[in-house]
Amino acid sequence: MKRFLLFTTVVFLFFPLKLSAGVEFSGFIQLDKRILSEETDQPFVGMYNTFRLESKAFLSDKASALASLDLRYYDFSNAETLDDLSLREEVNPLDFGLWEGYFELYGFLLDGLDLRFGKQRIAWGTADKLNQTDNLNPDDFSDLLDFGRKLPSTALMGTYYLGDFRLIGVWLPSLRPALLPAGGIPFDMESYGFTIPDYVIFDFEAMQYETKLPPKDLMNSMSAAKLAGNLFNIDFSLSYFYGYDDIPAPVTITITSLTMGIPIEINEAIIEMGFPKIQVIGADLAGEVFSIGYWMEGGLYLPEEVKIEITADDLIIAFDELGGIPEMVYLEDKPYFKYTLGMDYTFKGGIYLNAQWMHGFFTEVGEDNLQDYIMAYTEKKFLRDELKLRLAGGLNVSDFGDFNENYAYIVIPETSYLPADNVELTLGTIIMDGKETTLFGQMKDQDQVFFKAKVSF
Repeated sequence: MKRFLLFTTVVFLFFPLKLSAGVEFSGFIQLDKRILSEETDQPFVGMYNTFRLESKAFLSDKASALASLDLRYYDFSNAETLDDLSLREEVNPLDFGLWEGYFELYGFLLDGLDLRFGKQRIAWGTADKLNQTDNLNPDDFSDLLDFGRKLPSTALMGTYYLGDFRLIGVWLPSLRPALLPAGGIPFDMESYGFTIPDYVIFDFEAMQYETKLPPKDLMNSMSAAKLAGNLFNIDFSLSYFYGYDDIPAPVTITITSLTMGIPIEINEAIIEMGFPKIQVIGADLAGEVFSIGYWMEGGLYLPEEVKIEITADDLIIAFDELGGIPEMVYLEDKPYFKYTLGMDYTFKGGIYLNAQWMHGFFTEVGEDNLQDYIMAYTEKKFLRDELKLRLAGGLNVSDFGDFNENYAYIVIPETSYLPADNVELTLGTIIMDGKETTLFGQMKDQDQVFFKAKVSF
């Protein structure tokens, strides 16, 4: 049955009934292999390989349609029991689905009004991947080291053209949550910026986590608007987003087992994760001066307060003896500002430089929890552009006032070779180190060597 559904999906998406319409095909295959640098019993990183096929049909001068399929297949089996060996999805794991699928109408009812409906990637912002206003599509954290990756989501988008300006409106019927890496992200309360009372100890590895999405109704749909244009050769936009953060946050902790004493040890609990509402007022611009490209992008985040409700059923008496159940606030209803500043320049001789300063990573919320990231890379091509050398790196600082205890760095040297048209082979390494008070420092045991091969068609 699954094979039949796969076959019919491919036929429906990529072989239109009217073959007389202009149809374009494109896609790529990318292999991704990684090995941890440090000695370990499991040195291979379980990354996925990707096959993507895209078809765009130009139905007329008033309509077009696009569909793309995404297949992620893994190198290693997930089988752990004898029964698993009889399950194809455990022996040969893969993810298959629609990447984008939408249709567009041009000049719909009004001249200059275009509509696009369906599953789509709506990228906002002028920064290079480190966008602070790109909130319409969920984050893709399946590769934690590929910053800024997003997933398409179902939306209705209208664009009205007014000379050099565009007025854009977007409606998303429901929240699509972020995609977490295999195994998820361990939940660490203190990393969210609030403290746990001294008389309470949580064993987070023993906790049970549940996730509750917002109800799927009109009241919980999301929307956004944007005015974009060009003035004095500067591209700019002003935007507004109303919806949900796609990264779950703790909203309820139900304690089921504890050990009396000072401090109280919380042995087992059910932590319910929800999705906070947010509003974002955004602005960005990009231009060029003296052959130096520059961009600025910022978002003023207006969150709703999120308090964590703690219940202990018949165990409440244990807290009463110590002054009551502690109050924890995940996020205060105080505005905070996240921004990215960047520039790029090509020197004589073809050396390209790209540098950005990001205040507030995608996972960080609340003014007191925003860290700084200085990211840059330089590259140079040789042998008629067949060989490319690239050096990327970044500095992550959580507190400049105490720099020595709150910094980390990442260095990524790599070499790419193009043996034929549309074929690229890349070999590189990732080196990270620093303090665990920073994002990069928490991943310092993930130093690795990687090899990638990509064929585009």
